Amino acid sequence: LDYVPFATSNGVRALDRRLSEITTGAQAIGSGPTVVLGFSNGAGVAEEWMAQHSGVAGAPSPDEVSFVLIGNPRRAYGGLMPPIEPTDYHVIDVVRQYDPMADFPDRPLNLLALANVAAGMLSPMHLDYRGVDLDDPNNVVWTEGNTTYVFVPTTELPLLKPLRALGFDELAAKLNGPLTDIIEKAYDRPYLDSPAPPSVVAPEPEQTVLAAAADETE
Repeated sequence: LDYVPFATSNGVRALDRRLSEITTGAQAIGSGPTVVLGFSNGAGVAEEWMAQHSGVAGAPSPDEVSFVLIGNPRRAYGGLMPPIEPTDYHVIDVVRQYDPMADFPDRPLNLLALANVAAGMLSPMHLDYRGVDLDDPNNVVWTEGNTTYVFVPTTELPLLKPLRALGFDELAAKLNGPLTDIIEKAYDRPYLDSPAPPSVVAPEPEQTVLAAAADETE
């Protein structure tokens, strides 16, 4: 879905036009539900669209449209921007641990955590989710209302990537655990103590997948 980069209101209008074409136009005949895939700023666009259209007469219903959000800057847990109230639409919200836009520290006075965030901005932590496996048993998955949250653990701190790049893998491995313990003190993660999580249901083959600015980045 093309729109002016980071112009969220422009993206909302573009998404609304496209969804109108899919849910009310010729493409609606014989097609299944539509899944909107929003990455980074595209996830913010999807959040704004849901806030503006939930419960509005004539808007696509939750039976017609659902959302998968990746690296969501408005994520309720860790998003860099204020979250938007949940709506009637069903959402799967996926984040990688230490994503600088979607897993920001709750206590930014922790300087190591901030340094780790800065290192994450220079890494693929936010920009590349291609290696994420939604079925990985190490993921933490829980549902609140209509939103299913997926937290994908990161085993190696972005902060130590320069050491690894210089060939000091053994030193990085020794520092990883102690530094992780300190950095994690900057985060509130009650969901890590939750009961066994539910499974994530991926879109069915017959569903229409609409990428909302999937190429846009923060």
